[in-house]
This record gives sequence, structure tokens and C-alpha cells, in this order.
Amino acid sequence: MDELVEAIADSECDEQPSSAALRRSVYSSLHQTHLPKLEQSNIAVYDGESNVVSLTANAREVDRYMRLRSLHGRSWGEYYQLFAVTSLVTVLLVELEVWVFGTVEITPVVTVLLALLALSASYQIWRRRWIYLRSLTR
Repeated sequence: MDELVEAIADSECDEQPSSAALRRSVYSSLHQTHLPKLEQSNIAVYDGESNVVSLTANAREVDRYMRLRSLHGRSWGEYYQLFAVTSLVTVLLVELEVWVFGTVEITPVVTVLLALLALSASYQIWRRRWIYLRSLTR
């Protein structure tokens, strides 16, 4: 448990080592909220006497929800990162009037990019709608 608290606290703060107050907060959050939920879902087991957290065989099932892939093999996070960078470069090219982009107005470009973003988010939500609906009934 101590190693887990330390790893989480270190990942949540910029200073190294993490403060004692942050480690206490992480410990309380794990102990009171997260570990009971993980045990209830049969993902982890916490032995309070030995202060040991162990993963169950079901823990591997969580990974597929953490790294969802689109139809083309990219995660949604990777897709949105690529979309953001592409959109930013496009807007910059239009604003700087580089090559063909100099003949285009910025408003329609931003409108199209925002529409694509909205369609992407809607598609992602639609594809995962059953997961979201199931989580509401628990």
C-alpha cells in the first residue's frame, strides 16, 4: 500500500518527493473510496492486516477500457491529439496566409473544425453508449 500511495502521489505532483499531506490524502482516498470499489468489482484485493494490495485476474479486463481503440487502431486520446494539432496548424496556415490557405477565410475553417470535433465526440459517445448507460444503473 505504501508503494502504491507513493507512486500515485508522485504522479500527481510536480515536486519530488511528494508532500506528506498529499500522501495522506492519497492514502485516505484509496482506503475509503477506490480500494473498496476495486474490491467490489473484483479487480483488486486489499489485506488491511499486511497492508498489501493485490490485483485479481480480472484486473486485465480494465486495461481494454483504459486504452479504447478506434476502428483504425488509434486510441481516442491519440485521435484527439492529432485532431488538435492538425486544427492548430490549419488555423495558423490560414491566418498566416500560407500557400492555398491564404485564399480562405478563417471563420468557415474554424466552423468546419468545430463541427468535425462535435461529430467525433458524438460518434465516440454513440459507440460507447451502452457502457455509459450501464454505469448509470449501477
